[in-house]
Amino acid sequence: MTTITKLACAALLLSLAAPAAAQTPEDKATAEALFKEGRRLMDAKDYPQACPKLEASQRLDPAVGTLFNLAACYELSLRTASAFATWRQVENLAGLAKQTSRQKYARDKANALESLVPKVVLEVTPTPGLIIKRNGVVVDPALWGLPLSVDPGAISIEASAPGYVTFTAALQAAESTQSKVAIPALVAEPVASPEPTSPPTPTPSPTPSPRPTPSPSMAPPAAVPPLPLTSGPVRHPRRKWAYVVGGVGLVTLGAGVVFGLMARSDWSTAEAHCDDDIVCDRTGYDAATDAQSAATLSTVLVSVGAAATVGGLVLWLTAPGVREMPAAAATSSLRPAAIGDLGLVWRGAF
Repeated sequence: MTTITKLACAALLLSLAAPAAAQTPEDKATAEALFKEGRRLMDAKDYPQACPKLEASQRLDPAVGTLFNLAACYELSLRTASAFATWRQVENLAGLAKQTSRQKYARDKANALESLVPKVVLEVTPTPGLIIKRNGVVVDPALWGLPLSVDPGAISIEASAPGYVTFTAALQAAESTQSKVAIPALVAEPVASPEPTSPPTPTPSPTPSPRPTPSPSMAPPAAVPPLPLTSGPVRHPRRKWAYVVGGVGLVTLGAGVVFGLMARSDWSTAEAHCDDDIVCDRTGYDAATDAQSAATLSTVLVSVGAAATVGGLVLWLTAPGVREMPAAAATSSLRPAAIGDLGLVWRGAF
């Protein structure tokens, strides 16, 4: 074995051993369970389900035995490229582990599959920002133009770049064949031009309707002059006060007359209960007192009422617009009647 080969094998072994050292006991137990489940599915010839179990076990706890079974699972699933690459790994690891028989078996398997592995070459015309994906996985630009080992089956190629139309291609890879996919320079996406805006439609101004022409036989109606406003006769405020003062005077006179009648009645009662010496009993005394009070109040009311009545008459006669009439000399006298004839005496001349 050459020095370069030994170094490559050592690097591969270290890359497999480093993750294993980081595994926990729980991970190792899970890896063991996954390995057993993968082997069970392989025995049942359910390879599409078995291979993922073995892959997960190898990730958790890398081991040559697990990798050996995974390579066999790929081969039985007709995943030629995956099986070839995995058998090569087993060959190198078995040689480092001094597992001669396993190493030879893996070498023979890889050599038998090498010529069957399909190849795809991506012939790329560069586009700024170009990204190429194979079956959804990004292809390193360093691999563009080189034969890429692929598993048999449907292959989808997608090339995209910002601002460009995406290019897609599809092919069917078969064993022992090499296909080429030409990826042209991508076409820039069309820039959407703004839609032309039509000028606003002018709104027609309304046409004024013609005014009707008056008929020669019809003359316009003559304007009717407004009627003059007339106001009714306005009474002078002095006459209103004449009514008020005169009315109060008459009411007061009436009240004085009423109290004079009450005084006369009370005096009659007092005479019935008093003797000639003006000695009265209790009833007579009260009646005489009431008669005197009523007579006094009657005198006052009659005096005030008479004065108010005369005042109202004067206001009426002296109001403007009213014909002045000579006023007759009026005299009046008020005095209480004699005790024998209780009452009010009012004398006057007009």
